[in-house]
Amino acid sequence: MALCPSLVLDVLELSVYGFTLRVMVVTDGMDEIVAEMERSALAGAESMLRTHGVCARPSVFMFVSSPTLGAVFMGSVTARRYARGQDAADAVRGLGLLPSVLAGPRLLVAWENAELCMAFGEPGEEFPAGLVMVDATLDDHIVRWHPFTPRYGAKSETMYASVIVEWRAPSEQRGAALPGPVAELLGLWREQRGGNLDVTRAALQRSGFGVSWLADMATEPGP
Repeated sequence: MALCPSLVLDVLELSVYGFTLRVMVVTDGMDEIVAEMERSALAGAESMLRTHGVCARPSVFMFVSSPTLGAVFMGSVTARRYARGQDAADAVRGLGLLPSVLAGPRLLVAWENAELCMAFGEPGEEFPAGLVMVDATLDDHIVRWHPFTPRYGAKSETMYASVIVEWRAPSEQRGAALPGPVAELLGLWREQRGGNLDVTRAALQRSGFGVSWLADMATEPGP
């Protein structure tokens, strides 16, 4: 996932609950960096469908705000693999744990609608395809709906049919109803429980969650 270079100011160290993390600092405000990450998430999901023929698993993108540094994008958590039903609900709910320990003021949640409806065992056989983005604060949220029409092509490198995404007009609604596990994810984050980031991250990774700090991704050596 590429961050727009014009937004990046520096890679600095930030103390959060006594732990020093290397983070990306951006020149614009919180709204701008959240919007940039939403665009990046949409592009990443489209690329995965085209090249692998599968949907990206549900993810959260974490942000903090500093009086001296401004808006900071800390990184993301991707759900572990899950079975249909309660296991899927537990995996999505678990996405709120590291953000709750980080205790930032803003969270972006992303998932593909049709895939998650099936994973949760919602009644019905067909569900609208589209990326759902929930832009949440500690007391409110906005749901942004990015519907698309899938066009199936040749087999991808994963042997699934590649999916060409034809985006349709997006829409948004403040305070829209959320699937139960997503609402519980936000509830867990809003507890702002604090704690040991390293221990929490390690436990999530052992359980199969993907955790990425943006500074780690930005400083990895190229091929």
